[in-house]
Amino acid sequence: MSEPTYKIVTEHDPAATYNPWSARVTRLSDDEEVRVGYGSTESEAVADARAYIGRVFGGPLPGRTYYTTGDGALTEQVPA
Repeated sequence: MSEPTYKIVTEHDPAATYNPWSARVTRLSDDEEVRVGYGSTESEAVADARAYIGRVFGGPLPGRTYYTTGDGALTEQVPA
């Protein structure tokens, strides 16, 4: 197992109308707060924070090309 790279700290705000849980993501190397995720539960806020970390650590994913018909439906046909 590798050393920790990020820290996630959760907080609950009972006065919040939506998403009362927050999860602050801090990079340990320079103690920089890099993201605040939110959720209606603590688990949702942590999941949002972990998804962000996964995206950053994983790097960019390859893009794709999609073609659609006039009504927006995806098609496998490639225009000539």
